[in-house]
Amino acid sequence: MRKKITLMVITLAIVVPIISAITFPVVTQWWDAPPDLPREPDEVILFSVQFDESGEGPKAGDNREQLYKYSVLGRVAITDPERRREIVSAVQRDIRAGAPAQARCFYPRHIVRVVKDGTTIDTVICYECHNFKVHVNGGFHRGLTRAIGSESRPLLNQILADAGVPLAP
Repeated sequence: MRKKITLMVITLAIVVPIISAITFPVVTQWWDAPPDLPREPDEVILFSVQFDESGEGPKAGDNREQLYKYSVLGRVAITDPERRREIVSAVQRDIRAGAPAQARCFYPRHIVRVVKDGTTIDTVICYECHNFKVHVNGGFHRGLTRAIGSESRPLLNQILADAGVPLAP
């Protein structure tokens, strides 16, 4: 019995460090922070999107524009540089401030597209569960994101409403 325990301890002492060394680069990639949004963007577009609870994407006959499997209800391009900075600043503040907790639903209703020097960063936001995803130049950012605050939500909703863009229920 004692030999088995000793053998098990020695095996674990050898195997665990090897597995850790192999998986460490992968694990650290998961925790990469999303890129900061540029303070002086060349372009900002707000999208109002509707999620599909089935996760299957658009149904047959749904001809609405799709962005990351979400139906686009409308969009507004922000032309005023000061307004662009206000939006970027509000969303970045929410990313940094976070929220007390995250849920798992991820039913996004907002996408904020920020373009600077040819790089496009799309922030897909679910204020309901305080989760967000980041896509850089259309690709998915592999890092995990922490909870996002919701102080920017009224601003984004107001801009979309003022432009006559419907909001998802």
